[in-house]
Amino acid sequence: MDFEEIIKNFRERKVLVIGDVFLDKFMLGDVERVNPEQPAAPLIKILTEKFVLGGAGNVANNISSMGGNVTLVGILGNDDYAKILSELCSDLKIKLISFYNNKPTIVKNRIMAHGQQIARFDIGEADMEKISDRVQEDILNLLITEIPKYELVLISDYNKFMLTDKLIREIIRLANDFGVKTLGSPKPINADSFRNCFAISLNRIEAEDITSVKYKNELDVLTNMSLGLSDRIKPKYIVITCGADGAFSYHDGTAEFVETVAKEVADVTGAGDTFVAALALGLSSKIDAHDSARLANYASGVAVGKVGTHAVSSQELINYINRDNHNNK
Repeated sequence: MDFEEIIKNFRERKVLVIGDVFLDKFMLGDVERVNPEQPAAPLIKILTEKFVLGGAGNVANNISSMGGNVTLVGILGNDDYAKILSELCSDLKIKLISFYNNKPTIVKNRIMAHGQQIARFDIGEADMEKISDRVQEDILNLLITEIPKYELVLISDYNKFMLTDKLIREIIRLANDFGVKTLGSPKPINADSFRNCFAISLNRIEAEDITSVKYKNELDVLTNMSLGLSDRIKPKYIVITCGADGAFSYHDGTAEFVETVAKEVADVTGAGDTFVAALALGLSSKIDAHDSARLANYASGVAVGKVGTHAVSSQELINYINRDNHNNK
C-alpha cells in the first residue's frame, strides 16, 4: 500500500465532523519550591498558556493538519471561550458551523510542569444537559443540504451537550440516503444510536463495556468482541484501538491486527482523536478499514510522541511511515 500517495491526496478529501466541541487549555510552568500554604500541593510558576481545540474540534484539527478539507458542526456557549474556539477554527482552516445554547463552553484545563501533567480541572459540565428539540431540528435542517457535499460524515461522541439519540440516528439515516459514508466514534451509553453506521471506531475499554467480552490481545477474543458489536450496531466495518498493543479491524468475517508502531510515548492526550481523524481520511480515500486502521495506527504513533494535544501534519505522518519502513527493512 502506497500510503505516501494516499496522504498527498488527502487535500482532495472532504469530511464533515459533527460532535461535542470543547477547548483544551494548557498552562505550562515550573515547580520551583515547596508550597508554603500546603506542602502536599505543588507550587507552580506558570510561564505560558495556550488554547487548542478539544473533542470533536481536535478531530477536525487533525483532519485539517493532515491535509483534508473539514467542516465542524458543534454546540458552543455564548461566552468568551466560544470566541476563542471560533478564532482557532479560522486560523486552522476549519469551517465551523456553530449552534448555541445557554450553557458555558466546555474547557478542560491542564497544568503542565517539567513535561508532565500536574493537575486538570474542567469548566462547563456542572449543569450539563442535552440540546433542545428546536436546536436539533435546526441542525438537521442544515444537514439536509450539507451532507451531500462530503465523502464521509464523522460523528464524534463525547457524551456531552450535542449528540442525542434522535440526532445521531437521523444523521446516519440522512447520510445513508445520500450515499455518504458515516464513521461513528460512540460512547458505550450511546452505542445503540449508531445502528447502521458505515463504520465504528472505539477503544478496547468501550468495546468491553458494550459487548461484555473481556479484552485480551488475542485474535479470537477481538473477533468475538467485533461479532458482538456487529450484532448490536450493524456497521460494515469495526475498528478497535488496543492501546499499547495496536489496533484491530474487522469486516464480514475478515480480521486484522496491527501492532503499535509508537517508538516513544510522551503523552497519550488526544491520540484517540488523531487515530479516528486518520481513519476517516483513509475511509474517505476509498481504502478499506484494514488499510485505514494501519494508516491511523501510524498517525497515533506520531501523536503519542508529543506532549499535550497535538495535531499531526501530513508531512510528519509521511516521515514517520518512511522511517518505520526503513527500520524494518
